[in-house]
Amino acid sequence: MSCRILPLFLLLAGCAGSSSSPPAAPAPSAPDEPGPRRNVPRPTPPPEPKNVVFTRTPLDPGRIPTVRAIELPKFHAAASVWGSTGRDHRGHIYYGVSTDGNDVLSAHLIEFDPATNLTTDRGGVVENLKRLGLAKPRENQNKIHSKIWQAADGFLYFASLDEGDENDDGTKLPTFGSHLWRVKPEGGEWEHLADVREAVIASALGGRYVYFLGYFGHVLYQWDTERGTLSNTVRVGSVGGHTTRNILADGRDHAFVPRVTAGKVELIEYDEKLQEQAAFPLTGYSTSPDSGSHGIVGVTQLKDEGFAFVTDKGRLYRLTPRATGSAVVDLGNVHPDGECYCPTLFSYDGESNLVGIGHRPSRGEPTYEWLAFDLRTRRATAAKLAVPVSANAWKGLLIYGSQTRDDEGRFYVGGRFISQGETDRSVPAAWQVMP
Repeated sequence: MSCRILPLFLLLAGCAGSSSSPPAAPAPSAPDEPGPRRNVPRPTPPPEPKNVVFTRTPLDPGRIPTVRAIELPKFHAAASVWGSTGRDHRGHIYYGVSTDGNDVLSAHLIEFDPATNLTTDRGGVVENLKRLGLAKPRENQNKIHSKIWQAADGFLYFASLDEGDENDDGTKLPTFGSHLWRVKPEGGEWEHLADVREAVIASALGGRYVYFLGYFGHVLYQWDTERGTLSNTVRVGSVGGHTTRNILADGRDHAFVPRVTAGKVELIEYDEKLQEQAAFPLTGYSTSPDSGSHGIVGVTQLKDEGFAFVTDKGRLYRLTPRATGSAVVDLGNVHPDGECYCPTLFSYDGESNLVGIGHRPSRGEPTYEWLAFDLRTRRATAAKLAVPVSANAWKGLLIYGSQTRDDEGRFYVGGRFISQGETDRSVPAAWQVMP
């Protein structure tokens, strides 16, 4: 469904014969083959993915942008967008829309075309499990929480998860775990890759491999896009029910995942064989090492193929992968006034600046701000940001999503708000942020 919102002369002398020998007679010409020549078509190479877009930096990156709501297709129990965004080679934007309720729940993949302002429902998780004969009785897959990545093979990769009957302290996994998926952008059917016991909440794209992180315990899965198999897995480790919302991977297929213990947090670097290479302390990682904290909440790639990332305390870090040894630098707070929850992060040019949307939880009900951070001077600014929501939205506004931009450089985020009616309910939301 679609709805509308408010690009030879063949040489025969090759014998070591006597020089007095008569020359060989020329070979007779082959008759022309009748009919036109046959051109054997070559396979069309997959499109080159473009998961990150850089543009010129405006004179004032801290200037408040315009935010426009995107109308999402309606489906049963749709409730939120938990930072699950992505794009394809055409510049189309994708959202994973999660569900909530007491019935059998099925998250959906939604596609948005910025050129036409049309959104299309690309289907639901449980519906596709049933189509493939893989659905268990009353199976829930209520969330698509992971980022959505287009790999070199042209497919979009993402994960779905179930939360049913899990224990927040990490002592019990959800009933149905997760499924790993891929889909062609141009209207192709969903392809099921694997199911795993943990709930996969985060993902990252390297070169050949897509990495998926499941809870509890920060279990890292490696999907080989060339062989089409789950090739490796490792338990990174996390305390209790804590789970980071993001992980990182570079073009060498090195993955970077937090290891969380009661006493410290380190960002662990793994190579393409999931062998541990390095550990980097993260002193400003989280407000509390439990299920109520979110670890790395915002991340964006930079032009040097490194990354900037921010934790749920608003602590900003820069990761520079190097063959001679990667480096992680603490840049300070992303907000000029201290701690801040900043679950969205972007960079205009990938070199000089970062921008995002955040709020300070100490103020109570979120008042969102447009944050700008100069990577050269390490100066941060913040200004109040107006976010359009439905007229009957009265509380619970949440905003998530990093890195995803269209070909015009506009940013895309998602979230939810609480709609007041006969019964209060969570409503999914998506926004286009126009610098």
